[in-house]
Amino acid sequence: MTEFTADFETGVNGATIATSDTGSATAWTRIFGTYVYDNTHAAHGTLSAKCPASSGTFGLLWDKTYPTDFYGRMYLYATAVPTAGAEVIRFGDTGCKVAINATTGTLRSVVAGGAAADGTIPIATNQWVRLEYHIIISTTVGLLEVKLFNTADGTVPTDTVGSTANRDTSASVPVYVGHGNTNNAWNTDFWIDNIVANATSYPGPVGSLYTILNGSNEPLLNVNAGGTDVDALSYKNAVLLTQDELTTLLDGSSFGKKNVGVMPDLTDAASANPAKMTVATAADFPST
Repeated sequence: MTEFTADFETGVNGATIATSDTGSATAWTRIFGTYVYDNTHAAHGTLSAKCPASSGTFGLLWDKTYPTDFYGRMYLYATAVPTAGAEVIRFGDTGCKVAINATTGTLRSVVAGGAAADGTIPIATNQWVRLEYHIIISTTVGLLEVKLFNTADGTVPTDTVGSTANRDTSASVPVYVGHGNTNNAWNTDFWIDNIVANATSYPGPVGSLYTILNGSNEPLLNVNAGGTDVDALSYKNAVLLTQDELTTLLDGSSFGKKNVGVMPDLTDAASANPAKMTVATAADFPST
């Protein structure tokens, strides 16, 4: 499956986001309202999408062919909870959506017919948070699980909503996924960043996944920022690249935003940027 992504880093501060302007890897197919590239707040890098205060429907949409089972992510910066229950991610006309409860500031997982599962912990304001979802389309065993990370790049969710696969999430797959203020009023500006849709697993935080390559520059295994093997492949044949080899590889890489490179220095948080990775030593690898 092809992931759809947006990090807004190739935009121009203050410019209006347009369907002809990718701002990242995947161009938007429809845009409702005026979203702008903005450097006031950015989850990673220097730019995000500023969502203007509104009393109606605004949104950045990807009209794509979606499967019955996929995952996604969005970083969110809000200065206040919405004055009405704002939908921040909408799954076409299925009736499914990720929303913020205006009374409690908690997450809502809403499925077909309006049935909602509510979280218990409010989103943090005046800082970045991360939302991740897993949706399965079915009238009987549907799922819209939503996770809130008030520590934006954390690995342990602050709250998880809608985890039981026994809901009606529609008989038809969504024809689009929309991001932003997709319905109802927020009435204050907010920002979104580092969006992913159509993933095959939970995307996790930005910069958390590294791919170690073999001597033919083919992916050998994936590790997270803590050095844990996440796909059970062997470390035994891992090749340690020099910094020059890494630079050459990244310059011509066909792996795009996948953070292709070698194991980073596990004590250096800045290593989430592949260009700043240091070459691993044998001590960085678990014994096998």
